Amino acid sequence: MIRYIENVSNLMEIILIFSEQPSSRLTYILDVLLIQLLNVDYKLTHQPEVFTRYIGPKVNYSPYRLTTRELHIPPAGLLFETSIRNHCPQVEQSVPFPVFYNQPNDEADFSYDALSMCFYLLSRYEEYLPHQKDAHGRFPASASLASKHNFLHLPIVNLWLKEFRNRLKQYFPTFEIKRPIYQFHATYDIDLAWAFQHRGVLINSFGALKDLLQGNWQKLRLRYQVLNNKLSDPFDTYQFIIGLHQHTQLSGQCFFLLGDYGRFDKNIAPRKLALQELIQQTSQQFCIGLHPSYRSNDKVGQLAKEVSRLEHITGKSVLHSRQHFLKVNLPKTYQELLKVGIRHDYSMGYAAKPGFRAGIAGPFPWYDLERERATLLQIHPFQVMDVGLKNYLHLDPEQALSTIKPILQIVKDTGGVFSTLWHNSSFAEEFGWAGWRDMYKALLEMGAERE
Repeated sequence: MIRYIENVSNLMEIILIFSEQPSSRLTYILDVLLIQLLNVDYKLTHQPEVFTRYIGPKVNYSPYRLTTRELHIPPAGLLFETSIRNHCPQVEQSVPFPVFYNQPNDEADFSYDALSMCFYLLSRYEEYLPHQKDAHGRFPASASLASKHNFLHLPIVNLWLKEFRNRLKQYFPTFEIKRPIYQFHATYDIDLAWAFQHRGVLINSFGALKDLLQGNWQKLRLRYQVLNNKLSDPFDTYQFIIGLHQHTQLSGQCFFLLGDYGRFDKNIAPRKLALQELIQQTSQQFCIGLHPSYRSNDKVGQLAKEVSRLEHITGKSVLHSRQHFLKVNLPKTYQELLKVGIRHDYSMGYAAKPGFRAGIAGPFPWYDLERERATLLQIHPFQVMDVGLKNYLHLDPEQALSTIKPILQIVKDTGGVFSTLWHNSSFAEEFGWAGWRDMYKALLEMGAERE
């Protein structure tokens, strides 16, 4: 979108931005920060005289101050580059959050290039640079700048916007920017709709044999009782989930795995009528999305096949997805999602650690660094995941809730979106999740509370 102006006539009270040259990166980050997150309009000019004459709120993004009444942010240069260079920003510990792309300047209102800092985080610049992938070929939390410098628990972008609003107000007291509204969004991955039911004779037979050989008599007994309709399936927790959302009035979203059966894709066969009916019934309560399989990352045509399967079941276009195992390899994964019509991805988070992978609490458009352009794909980050808390960090339910509380609180304080990733199977106490139902109920009740 072209947002440049050559004069100041007929302008309402919008924010005027000055930069010495145009840049698609600059336009992108201004669109995200000002329009999408703060809901304020802006115009961009490269003419100092236009900027100087403007009497409304204005931000100078250049090395030198132009007027006495302006918010001055010194550029570090990153937003005017058109290539990806291998570098690691120097982080300076500061209050209330660490900063990088430092630009010491006695005249400036910020001693660092906040716009480059936000762009680096949102574009996931570091994920394009050389790094050691984990066992599943993912960018690990441990490789991130946020983890190395201990700010993964902070939504840097939201926190800086709070600073921006306050400082702009000092120069332009009559210009109002409303505080963003906090939201809580719960999401669920349905990797395996049922533990025993609808899995077929062969799979259940092998499962029973494995239970027998391992001496897992409790699971063997449970399998027998479920298959003989004496007990409900332990993964059939959908009414419990729906009940929680009716109680708290919070939004929810479910992602169904519809891949071909394999080592990491052990879902119920998509042709099963029971699964199709479950998806259709769930769609009456929640927004439905695809959970692209592990195999879809490597097998040509697999992603399109799975999209087609969900479209056939729901009768609707598939616009939402989250990668199975959170397998995101930039830029390929997101480019492939765009090709099949996906417009919203929910994979932006880490399996091993809670926090803010992209430094933000809330959705933002993906910027394709390889092609240097903003795209139509909206990224919806999550902050905490059940498996991450229990299996990676080895926390019990009480410890998990204590870990989540400060992250949730800071999202409330900054007016962001707090998002959880849970599984239907994580409410099955028979599978090692004792106590997690009560913990999750408490979490949703906390999330529903408004400050």
